[in-house]
Amino acid sequence: AEAEGVTDQDQLRLMAKNLLEDRFQLKLHRGTRDLPVYLLTQGKNGVKTTATPDNGRPIRTGFIEPMEPGWLQGADITMKSFISSLSRYTDRPVLDGTNYTQKFTFKLQWAAEGVPGGAAPPDAAPPDAAPPDTSRPSLFTAVQEQMGLKLVAQKAPVEVLVIDRIERPSEN
Repeated sequence: AEAEGVTDQDQLRLMAKNLLEDRFQLKLHRGTRDLPVYLLTQGKNGVKTTATPDNGRPIRTGFIEPMEPGWLQGADITMKSFISSLSRYTDRPVLDGTNYTQKFTFKLQWAAEGVPGGAAPPDAAPPDAAPPDTSRPSLFTAVQEQMGLKLVAQKAPVEVLVIDRIERPSEN
């Protein structure tokens, strides 16, 4: 598929949706399921990040960079952006329970070896996994020690896409 001219993210999503509906007869709907999640909460001593100062000028849109496996850093970001990035390194969705509304800057380093994503709790590592990197803490410990946040395992309602119908693709 090719797009004519410049397209934004919303236009690309709509084009992909139309393509899947047309070629695969895809029919789906949104639903809610109780699933295992991590709830991100503030630790006992509060969030340990550098808040973006309010100097009267508009706050720029932030960024988050993966520097290397097991190292994320960002500047001028929202908790929503941080959680979106953090979810990529965990084995389940992360939900916001922090009530933290300021933009902030952070650096997070953890042991990325041993399990895919370097995020599963230590007792969840497969038997053939490489030994964990002990020079850095686990992701869960790093989030708590370096950012003053805590990942709590629990079940919660999560929005999901439910496939109602799908077929083999039509011929070109």
